[in-house]
Amino acid sequence: MLKFITLFSTVLATLASPTTAKCRERGWFGSKCQYMCHCENGLQCDRTTGACPGKCERGWFGPACQYERIRFSDFDETKPPSPTFSVLSDDQQTTCIGSPERAFIDLWSYNYALTWLRIQGSSAEDLSELQFSPLKGPAFSCRSAIVDSTTVDFFCHNAESSILLAIWNPKKAVLCSVYISRDSYDRLLNGFTLVAYDEDGKPVYHQTDTEPEYIYTLEVPFERFIAKPVKSVEIVKYKHAKVLSLCEVMLFGDSACPAGKFGRECERDCNCADRQDACFVSTGSCPSGCAPGYTGEGCWTTQSYM
Repeated sequence: MLKFITLFSTVLATLASPTTAKCRERGWFGSKCQYMCHCENGLQCDRTTGACPGKCERGWFGPACQYERIRFSDFDETKPPSPTFSVLSDDQQTTCIGSPERAFIDLWSYNYALTWLRIQGSSAEDLSELQFSPLKGPAFSCRSAIVDSTTVDFFCHNAESSILLAIWNPKKAVLCSVYISRDSYDRLLNGFTLVAYDEDGKPVYHQTDTEPEYIYTLEVPFERFIAKPVKSVEIVKYKHAKVLSLCEVMLFGDSACPAGKFGRECERDCNCADRQDACFVSTGSCPSGCAPGYTGEGCWTTQSYM
């Protein structure tokens, strides 16, 4: 599990997440109350699993609504995505793209390190045949797992080639929604030095910016995409700055679970039809399908037989 190590000089850095064991704080969940709920209309999620009673808050998706999606408005006005992407990211299952003549669906011309995405359409079986075209080179396939009859998850771990430009649609499937996990933001950390360390204590990322801002967000630049697991992050004041004051720190990422485990804390067992098949760490979904006796997203719902 990733965690922050925050160093400071004169002002205590206060992290936004509570630390109560029973997670009684409204809007949070998890064994250490470390995860924020993202339910529609601000509803409280399940305090253990994070499951929402209804839909996810707009802009969030996936298990426990913990994944922030890329939206049309996130792009620079000078490099806007295709109008097609605005249709596929409008949270409406009634607005779809697809026709017998349309096998190539443009999204954008933008360097983005794709890790995983969820696509909804008319047929999960047809969607599972989708391929992805980078800016350069041939189309590539990603590991896929069917979530339900209209939804498929795709996991692409080769960040070097996963520069999404368009979707190659050989089965002419109808696409209604594309949820792409947002792994970066559009501004750098300013006025601080940030270092990320791997499990062996070796630095895998270092960033220093000298001009302070009142509010900032952080992006790991595409050309410095961190492919290794990160165990800790250190934030220190830059040179002669007198004060380091952090009011809220949010960290996004998946746990590096051992084989056969998945979940935010690697607390669940994979239940794949092929026992040698590694399930997706974020969802538990299996490319080979669920093992006998299990069903549903993540293959952890026990089937009952009459």
